[in-house]
Amino acid sequence: MGWLWDNFSLFLLVMVRVWGVLATSPVFGARFLPASVRASLVLFLSVFLTPLVPRPTMPVTDLFPYFFFLIRELALGLAMGYTANLLFVGLQLAGQILDTEMGFGITNVIDPLFGQPVPLVGNFQYLIGLLIFLGINGHHLILSALAESFQALPPAGWYFTDGLVSFLVDLVGEVFLVAVQLALPAAGGLFLTTVALGLLSRAVPQMNVFVVGLPLKIIVGSVLLAVTLPLYTHVLGIMLEGLAGHLERFLLLIGR
Repeated sequence: MGWLWDNFSLFLLVMVRVWGVLATSPVFGARFLPASVRASLVLFLSVFLTPLVPRPTMPVTDLFPYFFFLIRELALGLAMGYTANLLFVGLQLAGQILDTEMGFGITNVIDPLFGQPVPLVGNFQYLIGLLIFLGINGHHLILSALAESFQALPPAGWYFTDGLVSFLVDLVGEVFLVAVQLALPAAGGLFLTTVALGLLSRAVPQMNVFVVGLPLKIIVGSVLLAVTLPLYTHVLGIMLEGLAGHLERFLLLIGR
């Protein structure tokens, strides 16, 4: 009976961490993925990884400490998934900036990942980022990092550190930097268009700048998005490849 409890308790710890990662990471946590598929994937990965996971350094014999370890494993999985997903949040934030400049600020569509309204251009950039992510085998990277996390951080054998909190705060700040970098080419052109419209309205007061400006900014913004799309995909691919470094640093910080 003791052998059965030891293995089942380890299996639950593994499954909770796996579920946390898959629930919040790109692709695996998307709403368009059926819940039955996600649950089957969690179960399969948990069964596959449990024999490979080192035994907890701290034996769990009481129910209350074990419940605490379950919550901690869930928090670790959620944190790993959010670390991988923050770049996609930056994509949507970049789209929010462009939507405001192009006049699409009141137009929203449903995001397939979070199931809530998001900017029109932001959703477009998110889908492009998702395709690039799949093209560079980013989903394999997440699964690999998940498997390595059990070797670096055995269940019930790690603790949160101050360095991890600082890392997550810096990562959230990097999201805003990524958003500005991705939106800057098109947003810069739209800003110059706004300046030109302002000068034109002063030169020709009879012209209704609002009637002329809205379709003009939509056209200019669409052209700029099309022209800068190759550069955008190249830069985004480089950023997504840096995701491995973020996950590796995350595991190093929490493993201290």
